[in-house]
Amino acid sequence: MLFLSAKCKDTLTVLLISIVVLLMPLFAYVAMGATWLSTILPSAGIGMQNNFLYQLANFNYLNIGGMSFWTPHVILISAGIELFVFTFLAIHSYCRHQVA
Repeated sequence: MLFLSAKCKDTLTVLLISIVVLLMPLFAYVAMGATWLSTILPSAGIGMQNNFLYQLANFNYLNIGGMSFWTPHVILISAGIELFVFTFLAIHSYCRHQVA
């Protein structure tokens, strides 16, 4: 949300984009089941049906090539990566916004 607020000029736009990103894993999980899209989005572990607790209880695996990854591991790793990436982008965007 910090990244969006640094990029967008209108607070309503930031709020709408944040709500869509928050609800997207829920709809992706309902439509496609446990896929890469439903686990790597920023709000992947907090959905109603695909939350982190249910992923720990179920044994859903995501396949890429010959490897299989357990969905809680994918959620944690993607959340860690997103934390650093969006923090860096927010700082970079805010510094550019402040200079201009």
